[in-house]
Amino acid sequence: MPSAEAEAEALFRAKTISEIRNVEASTRAQIQFKQEELRQLVGARYRDLIDSADSIVLMKNSCHAISSNISSINNAIRFLSSETPKSMSSPNPTRSPIYGIACRVKYLVDTPENIWGCLDESMFLEAAARYARAKQVHDRLMNREDRGELSILSSFPLLQHQWQIVESFKVQISQRSRERLLEQRGLPILAYADALAGVAVMDELDAKQVLALFLDTRKSWISQTLGNCAHSLNHDANCDVVVSVFCEVLSIIQISVGQVGELFLQVLNDLPSFYKVALGSPPASQLFGGIPNPDEEVRLWKSFRDKLELVMVMLEKEYIARTCSLWLRECGQELVNKINGRYLIDAIGSGQDLALAEKSIRETVESKAVLAGSLEWLKSVFGSEIELPWTRIRELVLVDDSDLWDLIFEDAFVSRMKAIIDVGFDDLTRVVNVAESIRAIGENYSGGQIDFQGYLNRPSTGGGVWFIESPARKAGALSGIKAPPEENDIGTCIKYYIEFNKFNKKVLNNVLFEFMVFYLMFFSQH
Repeated sequence: MPSAEAEAEALFRAKTISEIRNVEASTRAQIQFKQEELRQLVGARYRDLIDSADSIVLMKNSCHAISSNISSINNAIRFLSSETPKSMSSPNPTRSPIYGIACRVKYLVDTPENIWGCLDESMFLEAAARYARAKQVHDRLMNREDRGELSILSSFPLLQHQWQIVESFKVQISQRSRERLLEQRGLPILAYADALAGVAVMDELDAKQVLALFLDTRKSWISQTLGNCAHSLNHDANCDVVVSVFCEVLSIIQISVGQVGELFLQVLNDLPSFYKVALGSPPASQLFGGIPNPDEEVRLWKSFRDKLELVMVMLEKEYIARTCSLWLRECGQELVNKINGRYLIDAIGSGQDLALAEKSIRETVESKAVLAGSLEWLKSVFGSEIELPWTRIRELVLVDDSDLWDLIFEDAFVSRMKAIIDVGFDDLTRVVNVAESIRAIGENYSGGQIDFQGYLNRPSTGGGVWFIESPARKAGALSGIKAPPEENDIGTCIKYYIEFNKFNKKVLNNVLFEFMVFYLMFFSQH
């Protein structure tokens, strides 16, 4: 590495005098900058050192003071433990009221956190009860303020703001409880009972209003299910989807009626689940922890519970049956009515699909799995395992033997079958002049015998009548009795039919439909 003298000599050889002076000025500036930076660094470190020394001295003094205080406390404890108190000093009469008020204010301060915890754990009745107790504590404090016993607001200026926070939970508890009721499937019956009780306490509902609320939420389930199905059918009309929705809605109806019985219907001597949850409560003295002498709060809470028991009267069995029957009919009507401008049942396009749909619906009604959540309740009521749970629930809750198929689906399926037949006839008349064919049969019939039984026994795939049961199968033991020949003479029947309608041109133009009706009536009588 070259020395400084060699570098300086090389610099004088390579540069002019003016350039050397510039280099000198730049070098001197760098030297001054480095010196200043060094002075600042040393000064800062020195100040840090002085501060650290001062902190160390303060820490030493604090440690000595703490050690001295601990020694004093230790000596005082030993002195108190060695000395037997001769008499207990009486509490300060001016301090006791302030302490009681402070404890009640703390109860209000702790209430929001307590309610939030209850809502997070879905303990809606407990959240509502905590709000009610906090309201009683606040009302008592305000009564003391009104009586002028003590200026509470001046002593605790945050009390009014804190109560506004607590009061805002009233709407939240009610809303969260109602949202819980809208959650579909999977929840135990006690979860619904707790949510219903929370709404009842917050919104001051009686038992009839609680039952109506429960049924309204279940109706919302059904409306949502049907709405989703109708929306999907706007894109792709699928018979299987409609049938599955029919079965799903039917299962919602069955489950809801069963849960109504478990929640509200008194059977034997047991309280229904809703009343057990709503009216059950620990002793009032355990509910105001941290408040000294909560006699007034306990009295107010007992009064609140007494009013709640008066409102939550046991519903009569006839009222429950009447309300559920009306709700069931409304749900059934919504199921078969138009949704978004169309009937869901229109997605079923053939008689065979209608038959399969009916089979699925009847299997759902008789299914034991649908009402699995109510089996334990039914077992406790009847004392044994239940094979047909819907039949038992219908007897207990609805107090009748109405069939869900007849009540909801019968008319809709018959109307749909008629529409399918009409469409089939319209398609047929566009291909064949059925009126002329029937007239020709009536005019050209020579009196020969037609084998009705053979025709009816033909399978539907071979041209037989799929929707008619053979008269011989219906007759059973009477199958040996033969009908009069003229009744089995289809040619004569057709002749009479044509003669009867030959003067009615309008009827003749629609002869296909009327002939089929006549044909069905003919065989239904024999």
